[in-house]
Amino acid sequence: RGEHQKALARYLGALSLFERAGAEPLTLASHHRRIGEVLKREGLLRKALAHYQGALDARSQLLGPRHSGMCHFEVASVLHQLGQLDAALVHYSEALTCHSAAASNGSVDGEIVDVAQVLGSMALVHEEKGDYRNAWELSSRSLDRGKHR
Repeated sequence: RGEHQKALARYLGALSLFERAGAEPLTLASHHRRIGEVLKREGLLRKALAHYQGALDARSQLLGPRHSGMCHFEVASVLHQLGQLDAALVHYSEALTCHSAAASNGSVDGEIVDVAQVLGSMALVHEEKGDYRNAWELSSRSLDRGKHR
């Protein structure tokens, strides 16, 4: 726990410096994402969500929505943990679109695994919502993707 607090203090300090210096959006996105990771590990989900959303906004602004799959996944994951299931599904769907596009182009290593992970996470949300048919379908698709790696 102490190490997380030290890391968080350093990341927040660096983010503040980068923001004042007018750093590039990708630098800011990277720091927001790291801060989100530490906050999530500490169980500070609402604060983590704000930083993951900051990373998503910065990446989308600079690179466009197609290059924000992991950020959408992280936002969805926190929303899922917070019990905001419909909002989580929206972001999981965006992540799926991003990762599927990259996987179909063969442009990014690991995208097939990312697609499988998003499908599996979406299945869990549907299960929590009591929508077992969609949960089963998404789980099956996730397993099929995982076999084709």
